Amino acid sequence: MKKIIVLGPPLTGKTTLANYLKSKTAIPVLDFDDELLKLNNGKYPANYPVLNEKLKAQVIKDVLQKNEVIFFAFEISFVDLRVMKRKRFTIVQLTADIEVLRTRNLARLVEQPENDAFQYVEKNMSYQKEIFELGLIDEVVDTTQSIEDISTFLLYL
Repeated sequence: MKKIIVLGPPLTGKTTLANYLKSKTAIPVLDFDDELLKLNNGKYPANYPVLNEKLKAQVIKDVLQKNEVIFFAFEISFVDLRVMKRKRFTIVQLTADIEVLRTRNLARLVEQPENDAFQYVEKNMSYQKEIFELGLIDEVVDTTQSIEDISTFLLYL
């Protein structure tokens, strides 16, 4: 029974990895943003703080009830991460050097000029450092490895 939370700053490959894993395992692979969209009729609730928080809480509640899941997220509250650890979720942190993330962002901007994810990297990296220092991370994975190697690692946790 695998219950894995995968966290990481923008550009660490969460979406790419989630999509790859969906084709390689029968374990449900969920993405936080996709789950928010499902709960809100296909619209991201970012402009509605109360609704956004309510929907985020519902996503976390749904994930906590699963017997098996690999769940990808940008950021989860410290309180929710502690609950997940108590419920025996393995929390994995994806990492990459800031220059690797900058290079990935430049490549993304060529295909998606409106999708500048680097603006969120620094803030999220401080969050990632904090959750690591609080002992909330079980495993750290360098995302300069191949997607196959990272996927194999996650599936054998």
